[in-house]
Amino acid sequence: MSTKQTDIRHDYLYGIVNAVFDIKVNSTRRIDDKKVIVIRGRGKEIGKCTFTELYQKYFNDLFEYTFTYDQCEFEYHGIQKANQKFDRRIAINNAIEYFRKKSIMLNYVFHSSAEQKLFSKLIYRYLKQLLDVLFDEYDMKKKEFEKTINQNFKDALNKIRDEVDTKDIYELIYRDAKLSDAELLSYDGADSVMLIDNGYEYILYYSSESIATSLKLRPVDKEFVYSRSDISYNVYSIDSKNSKPIIYTPNIEYYPINILDFQRKEMFVPRFCCVEFKYNETIDPLEDDEKKYEKEYIYYKLSMQVSEYVKKEYIRTEKQETNRLKHIEEILGRLLQINYRKLFNDDRYLKSYFKLGLKRFRKFLDISNLGKDNELILFRYLVSLWVDEFSHVLYCASSNQEYKNSIDEKTFSKHLNMLSDYVENKNLDEANKHFLEFYKCNKMTIDSFKKKVEILNVNYFNSSIEENIGKGLSPYSHLKEAISEYNGFLSSKEDD
Repeated sequence: MSTKQTDIRHDYLYGIVNAVFDIKVNSTRRIDDKKVIVIRGRGKEIGKCTFTELYQKYFNDLFEYTFTYDQCEFEYHGIQKANQKFDRRIAINNAIEYFRKKSIMLNYVFHSSAEQKLFSKLIYRYLKQLLDVLFDEYDMKKKEFEKTINQNFKDALNKIRDEVDTKDIYELIYRDAKLSDAELLSYDGADSVMLIDNGYEYILYYSSESIATSLKLRPVDKEFVYSRSDISYNVYSIDSKNSKPIIYTPNIEYYPINILDFQRKEMFVPRFCCVEFKYNETIDPLEDDEKKYEKEYIYYKLSMQVSEYVKKEYIRTEKQETNRLKHIEEILGRLLQINYRKLFNDDRYLKSYFKLGLKRFRKFLDISNLGKDNELILFRYLVSLWVDEFSHVLYCASSNQEYKNSIDEKTFSKHLNMLSDYVENKNLDEANKHFLEFYKCNKMTIDSFKKKVEILNVNYFNSSIEENIGKGLSPYSHLKEAISEYNGFLSSKEDD
């Protein structure tokens, strides 16, 4: 095969390497089994790559060292300039941006050092999938060759995109992880370990998305879609941490349909903690009837330790409340810019931040064998249900004095100015009108769906949306009222 036939692969390789390292020529040096060095600015030129096994190892090492080795140092060949400083965090951000341009949203920030490492390994796994396409064996004419490369690279991106869009991030980063990969609480003299799952709701409460952007769905003929893995209650010897896998399944009894997609997801609390303990000291004090449930007892006792550890290490109330405030601003900004006439009447109209939610809803319909008939009608209905959920968040905030007092003056003033504009916005009046018409026209379809699917949502008015529709009320009129009450509550701060 001639060199010209590999040009298309050179272009793809240039794109990946330059995006991650901000420079096209790089190399590596292995010091020992643990320590490696990545050298930017010196190495083999990509244009001379012949895509042999030797070159494949060369570039695999470059990315594997960068994203997975604990002791990886970065050097620059030549005179160091300020804009040439580089570390793993920069490589991760660069890779996130590369995938973002391919519409693959790996926009997560983990505060747990253990999960930072797992996330970095996930990024490497995806980059390697792309490299594998380029270094696969091809034997065909140039026209067919370039067409095949383009299609295979596109297919690899589509596979990654589908996985990222439809699977929980914890399911992705904990794939192939061992107990030792989780956040570790170690104690001198310990002889046993247990894995503690901090849980979906706990994680959500302390994430940057402290306001849930999802609805909880499950088919009425199924008790649950997901369940907690039994490994959470298993006790292992301390020597087994490096061999026992974390068999992860989301700890929720429903399928979450993300309605709004946000650009940055900041994860403060580690999903799992592996806790060491002395088995005999934990069990011996128990009564005989308690020993029958020793695993559950140990799990409960250790989970209390983990909770205290997490609160001490990762939870900062002021930062959490500021994030919550910014989250409210972003949600309101989006909801008030929607063209609701088009949303409820034009199948071609869907804001970009709804598209991931629609994709996950389709996934739910697939795995539940519900078919995709009227999926757009049903998704619009779910969007409206979630708007009612968000109204409930504002009503709750309107009675939370601690939340009100935890916001610094500058941020508070900016937030209040934004709210004053939103109170006067007439878009929700239009939304109310168009939703009522939409619901009337599609009531039969919606009722049929509700007979097949249980939707776990909060009804602030202690009555269903359907009951309020007869009064000319909808989630959008509720939201308008909630914004006004929320604004009034915050406006009275100076009088408190």
